Amino acid sequence: MKLFSQIEKRPALYIGNTDLNRLGHFIGGYCFAKQEEDFDFGKWLFHDFTRYLVNKYRDSRTLNWYGLIAANEADGNSTDAFFRLLHEYLADHTI
Repeated sequence: MKLFSQIEKRPALYIGNTDLNRLGHFIGGYCFAKQEEDFDFGKWLFHDFTRYLVNKYRDSRTLNWYGLIAANEADGNSTDAFFRLLHEYLADHTI
């Protein structure tokens, strides 16, 4: 989660701007690489967090987590929405 904290403070440093799609691809690649060390790394993000968003938005379309945020947030192209929702999720869940 340290990397997430760093990205939240300075997203442009890691992904070039605040585009949610870029963030999704960056995090997906990071989790893919980390899974070689720990098979379950990132599982919460792709399964539990996505299910959390499906329930929160009452949106059952087949979208990934960043697709759900983009489709349901007024500023769906911003990393701010992701981090706000991530903090909400983490307040109720342990990973």
